[in-house]
Amino acid sequence: MGQEDFERFEEYKKWVATIKETTKPDYKHSMKLYIEFTGINPKQLIDEAE
Repeated sequence: MGQEDFERFEEYKKWVATIKETTKPDYKHSMKLYIEFTGINPKQLIDEAE
């Protein structure tokens, strides 16, 4: 998955909409690192958590 590809997932869009604008860059960076490390996408992350 490309660096910013995770942003196209509806799951990411719904989640990031709940975050304050001032902290979005930090969360986006953390999400990018986590996805690159695990190799999963936002939908798979939610499925795994359920």
